[in-house]
Amino acid sequence: MCGDRNLRALCCALVVLVIGGQEAWCNHPVNARGSAQAEKTETQKPSDAEEWTKKGYALLEEGKPQEAVAALQRAVEADRKNIKGYVGLGNALMRLKRYDEAIDAFRTAVRLNPVVADFHLALGGAYLESGRYTEAQQSFLRAAELNPEDVRAHLAVGDALSRGGDYARARAAYIRAIGFAPGRAAPYVALGNLNVQEAKYADARIAFEAAMRLEADNNEARLGLASALSGLNQHTEAEQIVRAVLAQNPKDVTALSTLAQVLDHAGKSDEAINTYQEILKLTPDDPYAWGNLGWVQYRAGRYEDAVRSSRKALEIEGRLPYVFFNLGLIYAVQNDWRSAQKEYQKGVQIGVLTDIRAGIKDVREAMQKQPASSALRRALEYLITEERRALDKKQLAIQQ
Repeated sequence: MCGDRNLRALCCALVVLVIGGQEAWCNHPVNARGSAQAEKTETQKPSDAEEWTKKGYALLEEGKPQEAVAALQRAVEADRKNIKGYVGLGNALMRLKRYDEAIDAFRTAVRLNPVVADFHLALGGAYLESGRYTEAQQSFLRAAELNPEDVRAHLAVGDALSRGGDYARARAAYIRAIGFAPGRAAPYVALGNLNVQEAKYADARIAFEAAMRLEADNNEARLGLASALSGLNQHTEAEQIVRAVLAQNPKDVTALSTLAQVLDHAGKSDEAINTYQEILKLTPDDPYAWGNLGWVQYRAGRYEDAVRSSRKALEIEGRLPYVFFNLGLIYAVQNDWRSAQKEYQKGVQIGVLTDIRAGIKDVREAMQKQPASSALRRALEYLITEERRALDKKQLAIQQ
């Protein structure tokens, strides 16, 4: 199975919005230094906390998150009520994928000023990246309560539910977002992406075309439409749409990734592999590109290459359940159940019900070519057992 970089886009934006929109929350009644503090006069010297905060943000702008963390830690040590410092620190830690520490920073910002929706959005984004989907959903719901007309919050709720495998409630959240912002393309794009995940390609096409009627030049909608058409086996039209986007910007990594998936679905494995390799020249540390390259290499029968690419993906980002499931499948088709089981166990540990079901689908497809494979049979039995456990766990959570 392939991973979708679009699922990460909203989360990244949720953190950036707090930095980019800092003036709005700094002017909130409970400001970044506390409501009781008088404004400084022009003759007063900035505090150490303010100096370190300013330096930390400058380092973030320069693309130096490690140095920014050091500066912003000094800033919050100098003033434990420095909200701006904690928000910047959380953002820097997110860029370093130190999600648990980022959660602590954003939680402190929320504690110091709990009525700013953007803080809850940023906290939810950190929870989302750490795989804590329920807590992410709760943070996003709180943001929606604080600012009911902010479509970002409703989209974020849907994203958390989708990442957690609860597609029905994710769909409801996206439809609510459409209700709040019927004239914006973003909710329709989110709904379309969800439909692609569920392989509801005809519904996805309708959603993406609706988005394009609102914003004809929306590349997310155009690329989503290409994915939907590819799922409907309209490969030529899908490829034409993606190449039109790439004509505007040949180094658009999202467009290149969509092109690679379209080529793969069309059976053009060599071209898909070459496209992923082109992506990795532009973004060598992209775990999704490595993981998806491994998947296409597997489909092309290049198992050793597929294992290497998948391992590289996990070196960069260790919480990619679909890559563990892919590795399990690669070993199983080579009749190495012992190695396959180890990878499946890792995937099940961090994955959700939809990941397990996707793994089952992949094993069944492989069994059509190798019906006598004992390793594939054992893989199917193992995953079906884990599916039942996940369903029981989900039912118990609903009852509680």
